Amino acid sequence: MPSIRSSFSRSFRGFPAFAGILLALLAAYPPKSRSEIPVQTQAQTKNPSPIKQAQEKFRAGDFDGALGLYARLAAAARTSGDRRGEMTALSGMGQCYSRQYESAKAAEAYRAALALARAIPDPAAEFDMTLAAGSAVGWTGDTETALGFLNAALAQARKANDGEKLESVLNALGVAHYQAGHFESALVYYRQAVDAGRALGDRGHEGFVLVNMGEVYRRIHELEKARRAYEEAVAFARRTKNATLEWAGIRSLGTAAYENGQMGEARRAYNRALELCQELKTRDGQAGTHVAMGKLELAEKRMEQARSHFETARVIYEESGSNLVMHPLNYLGDIHFLEGRIDQALASYRKSLDLAVKMDVFNYLIEMNFKIGRALEKSGDDLTALAHYVRSTENIESIRARVGGESLRTGFLKGYVEVYERLIGLLLRLHRRDPSSSYDRQAFAAAEKSKARAFLDGLEEARIDLLAAMDPGLRTEKLRVSRFITQSMTALQRSGLSEEVRASHLSALTRAEEDYERLIEKIRSGNPGLAEIQAGKTPDLGLVREKLLDGRTALVEFFVGQESAFAFLATRDGFWAEDLGGSGELDRAVENFLLFLRTASGEDILPASRGLAAKLFPFVRRIPASVDRLIVVPDGSLYRLPFEALALDRDGKGERLLVETLALSTAPSAASLIALEARSSPEKAAYDLGGFGSPSYKGEDGGKAGSAERDSLRESYFERGFELSPLPFSAREIRGSARYFKSGRTRIFLGDRASETAFKRARLSDFGILHLAVHGLIDEQNAARSALVFSPESEPGEDGFLTAREVYELEIPSELVVLSACSTARGKIERGEGVSGLGRAFLYAGAQTVLASLWSVRDRSTAEFMPRFYKHLTAGRTKEEALRLAKLDSLRAGSPPAGWAAFILIGEGRERPKAR
Repeated sequence: MPSIRSSFSRSFRGFPAFAGILLALLAAYPPKSRSEIPVQTQAQTKNPSPIKQAQEKFRAGDFDGALGLYARLAAAARTSGDRRGEMTALSGMGQCYSRQYESAKAAEAYRAALALARAIPDPAAEFDMTLAAGSAVGWTGDTETALGFLNAALAQARKANDGEKLESVLNALGVAHYQAGHFESALVYYRQAVDAGRALGDRGHEGFVLVNMGEVYRRIHELEKARRAYEEAVAFARRTKNATLEWAGIRSLGTAAYENGQMGEARRAYNRALELCQELKTRDGQAGTHVAMGKLELAEKRMEQARSHFETARVIYEESGSNLVMHPLNYLGDIHFLEGRIDQALASYRKSLDLAVKMDVFNYLIEMNFKIGRALEKSGDDLTALAHYVRSTENIESIRARVGGESLRTGFLKGYVEVYERLIGLLLRLHRRDPSSSYDRQAFAAAEKSKARAFLDGLEEARIDLLAAMDPGLRTEKLRVSRFITQSMTALQRSGLSEEVRASHLSALTRAEEDYERLIEKIRSGNPGLAEIQAGKTPDLGLVREKLLDGRTALVEFFVGQESAFAFLATRDGFWAEDLGGSGELDRAVENFLLFLRTASGEDILPASRGLAAKLFPFVRRIPASVDRLIVVPDGSLYRLPFEALALDRDGKGERLLVETLALSTAPSAASLIALEARSSPEKAAYDLGGFGSPSYKGEDGGKAGSAERDSLRESYFERGFELSPLPFSAREIRGSARYFKSGRTRIFLGDRASETAFKRARLSDFGILHLAVHGLIDEQNAARSALVFSPESEPGEDGFLTAREVYELEIPSELVVLSACSTARGKIERGEGVSGLGRAFLYAGAQTVLASLWSVRDRSTAEFMPRFYKHLTAGRTKEEALRLAKLDSLRAGSPPAGWAAFILIGEGRERPKAR
């Protein structure tokens, strides 16, 4: 059995903290008092005792008691014609319903209060009730109506030029977008609310907004950003002596630490949070903190301590009539499940799911359907389990399509990989029982859904000209931030920097990159074209066959989960699915083979690859003899594997390397490859080849590999400092490649001319093939910093580093981009979404295909390899065939695997370039 923490914490640790949900509601209300009735009126002085009693019950967490008093006050005021008194009582009822998460009833009460505020008329009360109604309606899932109320409140706040009101409305708009799954828009509004709050100084409620912002970052697994937001909230709370906010911030810090595996730090934060909410006598706060502490105990296998915390929270929530009781019920179900009491686990899970449906809490709909499915699968009710897994994935897909940009969508998915993993595993088990069913095809569709969306939607978004619709002010700000990033990167290149100075420059760079991300979010949120993009469709097997497979082509797609791995083989006439066993064992086999390849000679590669090849291709004999090209969709560690270096026995006549029998290309998913191949083929360009190489670096001759090997690929290259060695064979590589093209059909930039400025000023659409023979510096933590390094600039403006961030903004409609640099196929591997880095950036920029490297490649061997590739390409071979033949040439010439196996094709591979 897997560890408790991996099963129950890692998979769903991205769910919002309960404090964050509660504060999102409370912070949305008018800023006079978070625990008082939002409108103070004459009715309170006429009937002080009932009002005070209701307020006291509300503060004590007796929401049912407070609600009863407010209801009687409303009825009495209505009978006597006291519209202001009725309005006040209705707003109190709305608060009680909100704290019980009875959102529809809260919205009804606030709407009635709003009608009275308009009838009196009372502009201040009208604003308060408009804001409250919009916030409550948002929790019912009716986002459009909620935004109607909130935008009306925003107009009122701006008209009144009231900073406090503006801050409250902007925060409420952030909450509404968060509730709808529009994380990108939520962040934009939260940041505006923070700015408005800071303009007010300590009179504002900036800290509450920061906690809400931190919740978004946690949802997309940006834990460092979440931690910083929570820390700022705590600092604000202590400065303003706001104990409620301090409790919320500290508890959220504990949750961020817990999700980052820092259990001791989490425990200290939770203990302090519990002390604070006991001092505050906030029953909801105590219950939420007990739930968080119970999760920690559960992760550390202290079952009785966990049970005690969850039971305490359950009792508190039930006494107050709060629907938040779904949280302890959920985790009590986990304890039952782990202890083998499946029926009791299902009972707890189903109660929690019923409340999640009632409240329309999207993350709990995902989680509870998954957990019910898992329990049913454990009990042997596989078909009902399957229905719940499918519902869970449907909930994921409906939210992921609305989250925002690629990084947000990818981050959102990280917490849900196990849902797809369990679904695929169950479908394949059902298929083994009934091979005549379509369960295996459903498993393939689930694998595609788990990985296709962010990259596929990004390809669609790349067609939209964000600059054309950009506000001039945003355009200016974007230019300013971009220049500052360039200046910071330039400063970090200087030799002899002290650690203190380097850290200062790096900190400035990080802040500027975050500012840039915020600007892009703001630009995207205001672009109507992006809203019209339909979520990337997942192709079924029939469409894959129609668009990608013919008699000569097969597709192998992998899914690598947290515990299991699966493979799918599709040909024009056949389909097979296999369970590959444990993913951990697979990852170790891949890493061992990669270590071997970097030092191996050609003779011993066959026996070394035998075990891994057999594991990955159990269906090798099913690949028809007519198939001579293979599309591979990797996953996880397989993105680093050169498949052509594996040895397979396809026909029973002995093992041969894959490169000896098949031409091969890779893609992030079948869906994305269909989209790439659907791009209109560019017209014959002005030049067949544009080459940039032999940049003018200062340093000793060490070749490409020597420089890149110093880069551990584990942290930003800027954090260590670096020197770039010259590339003496780079010019030979480009000139040797160019001689295979017709005279006058190439344009070459060497030495000082191979600068970033020259690259950006060139008409990149003029080049059918773009060849970049420079250094590559890869950051596997911050993909946007991965860069190609051109010649140093003689004039200020560019820093010589063409980063992935910059490539995304270029238009490069080339048939082929060759990234002849170290490790350009590597980057940040996103679970379920592939590699985010330079290769993906060039595909977004318009390239049909990218030829990139999986590891450090030597200058001399690359200068020999690339002309071989172009010799075959210009002779009329497809991109895949040309790469395969160049590798075979290298094998025959005695080149070790490290010299040829590193190069892979990403994207479309079966076309013959016009540039020949």
